[in-house]
Amino acid sequence: MQFTYLTHYPELHYLQDYVRPVDKAVAEAQLQVAEAKLNLQKARLDATELRAPSDGMVLEVLRQTGDATDSSEPVILFADVSHLQVRAELDENYALMLRVGQRATLSGRGLESKAIEGVVTHIKPIMGKKTVFARTATERKDVDVRQVFVQLPQGTDLPIGLETDVVIRVGEQ
Repeated sequence: MQFTYLTHYPELHYLQDYVRPVDKAVAEAQLQVAEAKLNLQKARLDATELRAPSDGMVLEVLRQTGDATDSSEPVILFADVSHLQVRAELDENYALMLRVGQRATLSGRGLESKAIEGVVTHIKPIMGKKTVFARTATERKDVDVRQVFVQLPQGTDLPIGLETDVVIRVGEQ
C-alpha cells in the first residue's frame, strides 16, 4: 500500500497558514491582557522599593521589611552628609540682628577643644517656641526663638545629632 502525503496539496498549505480575523483578534486581546498583568506586577514591585532623591547615607532604618506603614510615615532617616549643617535656635533678643553670610563658631563638649567655623546660610522667617534646652537652673523656657542654619566646611566629620554651642558674630559678614 502506498501513501500519498497531503503536503503536496496547495490547498492544505493555504489552510495551515491561514489565520481567521477572529482568531487574530482573540490572540491580540490575550496579548494585551498579558501585557496589562505584567505592567501591574511591575507597578506593584516598584511600590515596594525606596529610591533616594539624591546621594546620601541612610542614618537609621525606622521600619523593617514586612512592617505595616502608609505614605505619611517615615521608614528611614536619610541625609546628604557631604555638606553638614547645624540648626541653631537664637533667642528673640537677637532675631533682628541675624543675616545670611554671618560667620559662626561651633564649640562644645563633643568637639573637645577644637572650634569649627561656619557660615549662616539660611534664617527661618518665622519665630517659634524653643525646642533645645541647656537644662540649667537659670534657663528661660518661655522664650521664642528663630532658627538659623550654619553651613560647615566641606569634609567636616561630625556625628549627626551632636549638640554644640553656636556663637554667631552678628557685627560681621
